[in-house]
Parts: sequence; structure tokens; C-alpha cells
Amino acid sequence: MSQLSTSPSPNVAADRASSSVEAAADRRRAFLLFLLLWSVYLFTASGRFHSDDEMSVWAVAASLVGRGEVTIDQLAWNQDLSGGVGRTQPDGHVFSKYGLGGSLALAPLLALAQQLPWAGAVSLATVLNGPVTAATAALLFLSARRLGAPAGAAALAALTFGLATFAWVYARYLFGEPLVALGGLAGFFLLLRPTALPALLAGGALAGAALVRSASALTAPLLLPLLVRGQRPLLRLPLFGLPLLLAVAGIGLYNTWRFGNPLDSGYNPIEGFTAPWGEGIWGLLLSPGRGLVFYAPPALLALWGGPVLLRRQPVPALTALLVVLANLLLYGKWHAWHGGWGWGPRLLLPVLPFLFLLALPVFAWATQGGRWWRETLARGMVAVLGLAGVAVNMLGVVVDFNRPLRDLLAERPDLGAGVLFLTLNDVGRSPLVSHAQLLTRETPDLLWLSGGLHPLLALTAALVMVAAGRLLLLGWTARPGWGVLAAFTVVAAGALALASSHVGYAVGRYSEVGRQLAEAAEVVRVEARPGDRLLAVGLGEGEPLANRLPLWLPWMQILPEAEPLQPLTRARLSWAVRGQRLWLLQRNPEPPGEDNAIEATLDQLAYKVIARRQGVVELTRYQVAEAPPLAPATIEFGGRLRLSGWAARVVDRTLLLDLQWLAVRSPGARYVISLRLSDGSVRLQHDREPADGARPTDGWRTGESVHERLGLELPAALLPGRYRLELVVYPLGGGRPLPASNGEVAIVGEVVIPSQP
Repeated sequence: MSQLSTSPSPNVAADRASSSVEAAADRRRAFLLFLLLWSVYLFTASGRFHSDDEMSVWAVAASLVGRGEVTIDQLAWNQDLSGGVGRTQPDGHVFSKYGLGGSLALAPLLALAQQLPWAGAVSLATVLNGPVTAATAALLFLSARRLGAPAGAAALAALTFGLATFAWVYARYLFGEPLVALGGLAGFFLLLRPTALPALLAGGALAGAALVRSASALTAPLLLPLLVRGQRPLLRLPLFGLPLLLAVAGIGLYNTWRFGNPLDSGYNPIEGFTAPWGEGIWGLLLSPGRGLVFYAPPALLALWGGPVLLRRQPVPALTALLVVLANLLLYGKWHAWHGGWGWGPRLLLPVLPFLFLLALPVFAWATQGGRWWRETLARGMVAVLGLAGVAVNMLGVVVDFNRPLRDLLAERPDLGAGVLFLTLNDVGRSPLVSHAQLLTRETPDLLWLSGGLHPLLALTAALVMVAAGRLLLLGWTARPGWGVLAAFTVVAAGALALASSHVGYAVGRYSEVGRQLAEAAEVVRVEARPGDRLLAVGLGEGEPLANRLPLWLPWMQILPEAEPLQPLTRARLSWAVRGQRLWLLQRNPEPPGEDNAIEATLDQLAYKVIARRQGVVELTRYQVAEAPPLAPATIEFGGRLRLSGWAARVVDRTLLLDLQWLAVRSPGARYVISLRLSDGSVRLQHDREPADGARPTDGWRTGESVHERLGLELPAALLPGRYRLELVVYPLGGGRPLPASNGEVAIVGEVVIPSQP
């Protein structure tokens, strides 16, 4: 690998012209590499959530785009279960413990999904890190060229990074590390230019990485050697630091907004740098469950190429080495150095580009030749380690990393999420083995195989990759026509991304329960109005809802609860009934009562209008309104039941009724209440047990008072006017009605249905 020349040239103008032409060619080549890798990432996209971390980033972005908020109430059920995604405030709202940067980067995709009603908001969002990782590889190519690497060596390094390391796997997910990697490498690349403006842009890139993960700000001081060696360092230094200071201030304001303290990011006290360094560093480098050498084998080339680069480019090479070592020491001390459920050493993903920069001499020997033994050895190592990296990470691409862990959890339920620790140092249980065992038994975790549009999607993806590959070959030598192919590839890639989001909505990719949840979410999407809220109880999964619910709709997902309700649950129910209408979504619910205290409480706080059941999923809509004063009544039915008070009014074409019952004596049997609106002929009739069966009359005791609230949706054919409210009480299963004290059919009063505005 040649060094960057610093000696004066006898023909400065010619050198500058040649340099400009070569720089333009490099930008074109970088763009071609970006297109090729992005097409691969689109073809292998998953289009679904795999982790709490992803859901948290998505939930903040969805709240921000849809409502201008930063809550993750959609994950309140998970937070109550594990406490791992953020912190719950006393008012019941939940805030993420992760940085805002990932959600800000995701916001444009969700804004697009909001404008495309057929697009799945989750599936479209999960393509984010594909172009991010492809851009990182392209930037790696440009950085290598700026360090003096031949174009072929730089391209080989970029492709190996993109396809032979776990960067490929995380291009499919919504974790923050790909964004951190891009920001860190962009800062390094820009500081290779000695002028002022790149220093400002470098600070901005690192500021963006810090907004995603605040610990990534550690990279900034490590780049100072590059900063001070440029022109006018006294100017470059403040320009570099300004965006970082703004990012730190923004992080402090964000923390204060969420938790009242600029230094409190929401992590639990037990989450800190408490791991023994020996355990963490060994685990990150050599453990079969998370070791860098297994999940990014070509990174080993840095051990050979690094010393050579240190001699030839001491300042950039030392900077790259310091970034690698600092991150290894930092995350080796982190209590969760393994990164939780995932694939490979996720927390070390941001250092991969720097390891490949250190390995540049090896890639140069492999592509440019030289001494025969060195050329042969370099080509052999690049080929063997590269193919090993592709094979290993294909396992992570095709098999969902959760699948073997869930199998292990079924064997050891006592360990909970801690089954992860069984896989870290046991080769037989490591992902390297378990994913290989599942490879032929599981449906590949690929979006284009999971929905009804997969033939079109697969064809589009194949066209993208063929075009991108052809484009790479043509464009490398600047032959005519590459611009047309580039345009075609971009259009095809965009079509693939949008088709992917549509497939993400296809309910066929979910389990039976997931399909039922998706269908319920579609009902809400079509019928919901501004001012509505949704409360999901006991679902255990939120992706079908997240994919279909409108982003402007506030929704909270919580765990079911029996009597007595906890104060936090009461606060959440109070939030739920502050909207105009409330949608209650439950999975296989108990009847309202002691075992289903949430629905029983809502029945007393709002007016239940309609309930729909599809399989094990029940969707109920409530009308929220203040209870009015009750008009007194003294209508008895068979000497057993007495209507002692009532109120009726029409709100938004919904008849809201309050009925106060008194058990004159224990009924001893179950009775049905028939509510009717009549103007001489019955125009509307609704028969049900009190409180929709939650308070059957055979359980009433003498002297017991029961208050029920219900809503009746008025049919469009029911004309405005005055109607009599009538009541009939008859035994469940049929039989003669109980005689009313004011006639065979009790006339309670009059209801006025106003004209529609």
C-alpha cells in the first residue's frame, strides 16, 4: 500500500486535475458499493421486531411523529414485566432509557408510513439500518482511499466489512450501533481533510452518534491527533467541539424532560460498568457466544496489517487503534458486555470499520501483489477469513436469534432471560451451533418469504442485485451508461423497500393470534377518530398493532390485573378515559369482575358501546363522558328489582344510559334487561344482562344497589325526534317478563335524539 504523498510536485496544476478526476471516480465507486450492499440488505431484510431495544426506538419515533411526544407507552406491559426498556413515571407513562438519535433518524420513514395507509409502520422502519450500513461501507472505501489504499483493496475491505461480519446481521434490525458506526467513521474520514469545514462536519457526525448512544462521545477526544495536525488547529478545534457541546446540551435537556435530571438517562442503578474486565474483554473477543474472532473473522487481519499501517500512516492508524482499544475497555466493563439477546458482540460493531482500516495493508497485498509469499498468504487469509465470515453471518441472517434462546428457555424456564448466559461459553449451546441446527428446520427469517407478495418481492430484489452488480462492474471503469443503471437501481431499490413494507402488513406472516390482533388493529385504523385512545391488555405482542394502528392514536399496552388495582394501573386507566372514545383490546379476557378488574373499572368510568370478538381477541369501544345527575325513579319489576334512578342523553350519535338498580329482595335467578326506544313502534332494542353479564342478578343480595353505564350506537336510519325509553325484564333463557309497577312495559322517560350537525 502506498503512502499519501506530501512532497511538492513539479506540475501542481496537473496533479490537482488528476486528483480531482480520481476523487470523482472514487465517489462514483463508493456509490456503486453502496447500491450493491443496500440491495443485498433489502433482499435479506426481516421486516419485524426482534428485541425490546428495537421496539423502544420505534415507539419513541412513532410517538414523536404521530403526536409530538416521546413516551413509549406502547411497551408499558414489557416494562412492568422486565423493567428493561426505560422507566415508568408515577402517572403511568413510560420513557425510554435509550438516546433520542435513533428515533430521530427513524422519524422520516415513519412520517412516510403515515402517508401510505397500506405500508406497515414496523416493516418500513426496519429498513433503516440497511442504507446506514451500506453507507458505512462506502465511507470505509473512501477513508481507505484517502489513506492511500489502491481502489481494489479499498473496495475489497468495504465489501468484506459489509458481508463477512455481523454488520450484515445488524443491517436488518433497529439497534443503534449501525448509526454509531456511521457517525464515528464519518468523523474520522472528515478529519483526514486538514481544512476547517470538515472539522465542523466531523463534530456534527460524532454529535449524531452521541445522540444515539451517549457513550460514543468517547470517540471525540480520541480523534484530536487528527484534528490538530490539520491547518489552523485553533480554528478547527472549536468548530469540531461546537456540535458536540450542542449534543451534550440536547441530551441533558432530553433527560430533564423525561426524568427531571440532566444526568439521569433512565438506566437502573444496577446497570453500570461493573463487569470484571477479564470476563468482559475475553467474552467480547474469544467467547463462542459473543467473540469477535468468530462473528467477524476478517477483523483478525488487523493484527497483521495494523503494525504496517502504524509505520506508514502513524497518526490515522494510532487514532483507529485507540478507538478500538477504548471501546473494548469501555464495553468490557459494562455489566451487559454481551449486549443481551442478539448476534455476536453487538456493542463492538462501531469499531469494525476501524479494524478494517488497520487491515488495509493486507487487502492491498491481496489485490496488488508484491512478494509472492506475502501475496499468496494475504490472498489466502482474505479468502478463508472472508468466506468464514460470510458463512457464519448467514446463520445470523437466516435464523432469528431469538429462536434457539426460546427453545433453551423452554428447557430452563427458571432462568428467564438469563438463559443467555448458558450460551456464552458453551460451544454446544452457542449461536454458532444452535443456528446451524435450526437452519434446515425453520422458515428463513426473510421478509420476502413471509407475506403474500413474495414472488414480486423476490423478483424485484433479484433485479436490484443483478443491476447493482452489473453497475459496479461498468461503473468501476467509468464506462458509458452507468448513470442510467444507477437510476434504475435506485428506483428498483425504492420499490423493493415499499413493497417490503406492504408485505409487512400481510397478516399471513403472523401467528393465528397475531392475525386476529392485526385484524382488530385494522378495524381501529379505519374507525378511529382524533381524540380516541387505545388500551391493550394482556396481548404479549405489539407488532401487529404497531404495523397497522395510525401513529396519531395514543395507545398503551399493559398487563391484566385483578382486584385490588395497583395505583399505577389506576393512573393508566385515568389516562385512558381522558380521551373522547376509548378502544379496549384484550386477549382472551375474563368477564369483567374481580379477575378482570381493568374492564370492570372501565365499565364504571365510561360507557361501553360495542364489543367485537374474533377468536381470542376482543375489541370493545367506550364513549367517554361525565356521568350526569340521575333522575329519581320508583319502577319495580315483579317485586324483585327496582329502577331507582336513570339518566339518558345522546352524544355523537350514541345513546348514553345510566341505570341505578336496587334489589328489593334477592332475585334468585338471572334476568335479562331489554332496553327499547319507541315512538309507538319499537325503533331500537338492546337485550343483555346487567353490565353485559358482569353482574348477573342471581348474585344480587337484598338491598344491594347496582349502577350500570352503557352506550347504544344509534343506527343511521333512526330519525331525530322524541322517543320513549322502555324497559322489559325477563328470565335468561326465555319466559314471561316480570310485571312492571307502571304497566306490562315500563316507560322510564323520554329521550330526545337531535339532528345531526
